[in-house]
Amino acid sequence: GVRRAIGPRLGVGLSLFAPTGRLLRLQTIEPRIPTYFMYQNRTQRYAMAVGLGVQPLTSLNIGVGVRMLSRSRLDATFTVDAVVDGDPDGNGVDEVVSATVDVHDMTFDLKPAFIPVAGLQWRPGELDARFEGLALGFTWRGEGGVPVDVGLDAQINARTQDLGDLEPLVVAAVVQAAVSVFDHYVPQQFQLGVSYSFEDVFHTYLDVHHTRWEAMQLNYSRVLSAGIDTSLADTSGVDLGAGLTPNVKFRNTWSLRTGTELHLPPFDLPGRGGWLRPVFRGGFGYEPSPLVAQSAETALLDSDRLIFGLGLGFEHGAIWDLVEGPVSWDGFFQYHSLASGTLARAATDTPRAGYPVGGASVPIGGRFYAAGMQWSFDY
Repeated sequence: GVRRAIGPRLGVGLSLFAPTGRLLRLQTIEPRIPTYFMYQNRTQRYAMAVGLGVQPLTSLNIGVGVRMLSRSRLDATFTVDAVVDGDPDGNGVDEVVSATVDVHDMTFDLKPAFIPVAGLQWRPGELDARFEGLALGFTWRGEGGVPVDVGLDAQINARTQDLGDLEPLVVAAVVQAAVSVFDHYVPQQFQLGVSYSFEDVFHTYLDVHHTRWEAMQLNYSRVLSAGIDTSLADTSGVDLGAGLTPNVKFRNTWSLRTGTELHLPPFDLPGRGGWLRPVFRGGFGYEPSPLVAQSAETALLDSDRLIFGLGLGFEHGAIWDLVEGPVSWDGFFQYHSLASGTLARAATDTPRAGYPVGGASVPIGGRFYAAGMQWSFDY
C-alpha cells in the first residue's frame, strides 16, 4: 500500500494484495457437512484498491475509491476413454485395462469487478479548541463478490470385452453442463467511528459496523443446466437435476471494535538510527453471527465472536537517505473466542461425514488465533 499527498488538499492511494505462488484459489463448501463457513482461510485472493481524497475544508476530509476483484470464467473440453476387460475364462471383470483423459481446450478468464467505497472524516477541533484531538468518521462499502462460471463439454467413451457371453460393447456419451460457483462474497457495509488523540502520546477509538448479510450468497456450486446424449439409449427425458439449493436465512448485524494506542517518549540510539520509540496497542471486538435459520439439508456452523488484540511496535529515524522517516515495525496478535452452542440433526443408522456417532448434536464453539507484522515508512 502507498499513499501520497498532492498539494495541500488532495491525496491518492493504492493498495494491492497479490498472493505469491498461487494467484487464485477456488474453494466451495459442502452444505451437508458441518462447516464453519464464515471463518475459512480465504487469503489466496487477488485484490486491488485505488482511492482519492480531498480536503474541501480544513476540518473535513472526503474520500472515494474502488476495490477491484476478479470475476472468473472457466471452460473445459475433454474426452475420457475407458476400456473394461473381462476374464477370458468367463469369471467376471478382471481389471480396467486403460482409462485416459485427453483435454482438448481449457480457458480460464479473469474479469475485473469493482466495489465502490466512500468515506468522510470530520475534526471539530479545527474549528473549536475545546474538541482538540476528537475525530468523527463514516465509511460505506458496496456489495460485490467473486462468481465463477464453469462450462464443461465432455465426451465419454467406454468399451467392454470378454465379459462372459456378452458381445463386446462400445458406448459413447456427450455431457454438457453449466455450473455456477460463488466463491467469495463481500457484503455491503456502513461504518461509524469516533476517535480521540492526546497530542502524539495516547489514542483511542470506537468503530460500529452495520453489515448487510441478508443478501449473502454462499460459496457452493450450483448446476445451472446439464444434458447428456448417448449412443446406447434415448436420454432426452433424463433429468440430471440442479443439485442442492440450501435454504439458509441471514440477518443484518451490528458489530463493534475499540482499541487504544500508547506511544512512550523516544530515547536516543547510537549510530544512524537516531532515536527509538516503543508503541503499545490493545483492542477488543464483538462480532455477532448473521446466521438465523437453516433447513435440514445444510449444517453451517456459526456463533457470536469475541476478539481480543494486542500489539507492540517500534518507531525510529531513517537509517538511509532514501526516506525521511520515521520507520515503523509493528507486530499484532489476536485471540478469537466463539460462543458455545449445538446444532441438532435427526439421528440416522448410517454414519455421516462430520457428524457425531449416535445422533448427538453437532458442537459449536472453540477459538482461533491470528498474528501479523507490518513495516512502513514516511517519504
